[in-house]
Amino acid sequence: MENIKTAIKLFAEISNKLSLKDIKYLLYGSVAYFLYTRDEQAEINDIDIIVKEKDFDKIMEIFDNFELPYKFFRTKHNLHANHLNIKMNDGKPFDISFDSFEYYFKDHGIRMGRLKKFIISETEIKTVILEDLIKIYKLGVCGRNLDKIKEYERKLCILELIE
Repeated sequence: MENIKTAIKLFAEISNKLSLKDIKYLLYGSVAYFLYTRDEQAEINDIDIIVKEKDFDKIMEIFDNFELPYKFFRTKHNLHANHLNIKMNDGKPFDISFDSFEYYFKDHGIRMGRLKKFIISETEIKTVILEDLIKIYKLGVCGRNLDKIKEYERKLCILELIE
């Protein structure tokens, strides 16, 4: 439960900064799963955020000016900010992943304009709609990450019960 509180608190801070820079985003992954299900068994080791690649430079500026200690790195279609003071159960830093909408999601029917808003601690958090979260977990079950397939299948079953 502590990871969930940490993730939501961190994301609330990030969400405010993204909004100030007029960056459109959608939260997905385990934090979005928790917001929909309130499943306290959800294991949250990171925050997954969909953004457009054109906003990568603006996001990097946000973290350059962030008060918290982050190690930041960029790959071709992702940006990662690792919080250096927060470690997960596996000892790795807490990761905030900004993933390319164009590269990972656009061709799978996910749309940036379709969103669900949650209010957490007076902060508006925009997530993918339930239908799109289900699509994303189905992609994960069919994907290459063999270590997470069982976890994705469990989450998918719970999400489909909500639908």
